[in-house]
Amino acid sequence: ICKYENNEILPDFYTLLELCNAFNINVNELCDKIEEDKDDFENPFGKEKLYLYYYSSNKLIGSIMKIEKETSKYNVRFFNGVKNKSYASYYEGKMIADKSITYFDLNTNYKNTKNKVQIIVNIPWMFENETYNGLYTGITRNGLPVVKKVLISKKEIKNFDKYKMQLMFSKQDGKNLYKDNALIFKNLEDYEIL
Repeated sequence: ICKYENNEILPDFYTLLELCNAFNINVNELCDKIEEDKDDFENPFGKEKLYLYYYSSNKLIGSIMKIEKETSKYNVRFFNGVKNKSYASYYEGKMIADKSITYFDLNTNYKNTKNKVQIIVNIPWMFENETYNGLYTGITRNGLPVVKKVLISKKEIKNFDKYKMQLMFSKQDGKNLYKDNALIFKNLEDYEIL
């Protein structure tokens, strides 16, 4: 733990969630401690345009994130629910990243309603990926809190069959939720869908 405290190493995505559970805090409280003004991190995706996918009411939702560097920080524009050159909602915010986790903190004032979306993405630092798994937290149209699995891609995905299992909650996820009392995704391999 002293290596975390001294910024010698950073926890991976799963360890971060386990630490939050152990200390009874949420990820926001922990991530607020990260120095946001440092510009010693680069965009871990290496792209200015990313594609984000998740399921809502069993329908695949595609979104676009545009990342722009501004002196010592990264600004993000999030076009949620993109379809036929239009989008369902728009968010702006910031990106904080290190070798193993990227954190997006996004807000909107769309139609005079304040809404916040947070996305946490696991970044495998040992090798270059085209897709990344993460969690999306926000508010439903009915005003209820929601957590979804997301997939972020460097390229638009035309045939999604290969990736569908990564976005569906599995029986193993349900068992882990019951056992850990937390959404911790340790393995996204082929599980049977709930």
